[in-house]
Amino acid sequence: MMWNSSNNKVLIAFVILMIFFGVYKIFGIFIVHSMGASFGVGLGGMSGSQKTIEARKVDTDAPSQIIYRIDKNRFLTLENYISCDKGGQVYYNDTQRGIKTFVGFNNDFYDFSYSKGNSVSAYQGTIINGANNGYLAFPGASTQQYCGSGNSERGCPVFFYFSPDYGKTFIYNSIKDGYDTPKRFSKLKVVVNNNGVYLRDESEEEPLHDDYKRSYNDITRVIFYYYESGKLINIYNYWDKLVYKNIKSEIEKRKLSYADVYDQSFNIYSYAKTLKPVPTSDEINRMADELRDLIGKEEKKIYKNKIKLPIFSKMDRDDKYRCNMNERAKRITYISKDGRKEVIDHE
Repeated sequence: MMWNSSNNKVLIAFVILMIFFGVYKIFGIFIVHSMGASFGVGLGGMSGSQKTIEARKVDTDAPSQIIYRIDKNRFLTLENYISCDKGGQVYYNDTQRGIKTFVGFNNDFYDFSYSKGNSVSAYQGTIINGANNGYLAFPGASTQQYCGSGNSERGCPVFFYFSPDYGKTFIYNSIKDGYDTPKRFSKLKVVVNNNGVYLRDESEEEPLHDDYKRSYNDITRVIFYYYESGKLINIYNYWDKLVYKNIKSEIEKRKLSYADVYDQSFNIYSYAKTLKPVPTSDEINRMADELRDLIGKEEKKIYKNKIKLPIFSKMDRDDKYRCNMNERAKRITYISKDGRKEVIDHE
């Protein structure tokens, strides 16, 4: 048979097809391994046939244990865990009112969360629940397994769950995303009274009030959250808005030329350049000094009162989470979405 150009085209097409097939196979293997490593599919005891990215529910025979107690009727329990630092779910209990409420996220029930521990019980700082009007707060923190050294790009989030109704419902509130390391969580103090939630990072001295300006997420100062219309409101965030409102009102009262355009992003120097004729440098500086003086006075007026942590004279309640490390699951059951179960002895 004579070899011609048509045969050449067929051969070339075949070679190209084989190359694409080889790339596809290699890429497919890489994807499977990458996804398995990223999602982890469980804790120990997995066979090769189970290496999928499907999340499985976890059920253990670990005994329920009280990890925090407010009084004889109100306490937190850790349940369905492998060990103190391996998963589980936290529940708030009020035996007098017949309340038992899960405190956490839905993914706390799945094997990925078990590999990184329970975020509520990971918090090692101080918690004082001293309110008697139904207010409760339970802080949490990223676990050592999840956050590592704390040098990640986002840092280690610290947060708390708040209830306005004796623990029937809880809302989530993030304190600060960029907290440094899990070790510093032990220096955070959270106090609840009938006004709301107070907290402060006590690993550093509280800053002086020389400039009277405070940031709503600067937890080296005492931060206060009050509850209103279904939301937790940071007092410094509220004060910032109040300062702006008062400055705006004073500018309008003085009938300054920029009264109609003044807002929180206002820049006096940019504004001055829009005037006709353009003011001289001295005139612009006088305008800036006038505005700066006005802002300073309003900030001092609002921020002059220092917020302090409430003090409770009688401490007959727990002030930290405590978990008995000797209590562990003896048997772990992984349950897939299709109902398949894998039972692992953990003794």
